[in-house]
Amino acid sequence: MKKVMSIENHIMKQLKKFTPAPNLFSYATSELSQDAFICWLIKWSENATDLELKDLGHRFVNALMSKWEGPEIKEVSKAEVER
Repeated sequence: MKKVMSIENHIMKQLKKFTPAPNLFSYATSELSQDAFICWLIKWSENATDLELKDLGHRFVNALMSKWEGPEIKEVSKAEVER
C-alpha cells in the first residue's frame, strides 16, 4: 500500500509542474488594476471587519518587508493609500 501512495505522490508532483498557478496579471489588464489590488490588500491589514482579510493583508505587508529585510510588523495601525 505504501508503494501505491508513493507512486500517487510522484504523479501529483509531476502534474503540478505542468499546471500553471493562477496569475493575477492574466485577469487585470492594466497596471492600475494591479496597483489597486495591492493597495486594497495592504489597506485590509488595518481593518478589523473581516479577520481573514486582515490576516492576509498583514501577512502580505510582512512578506513585502521581509523581501527587503525590513522588520516584522506586529500590528498595522494605519495604512494610507495615495494617488
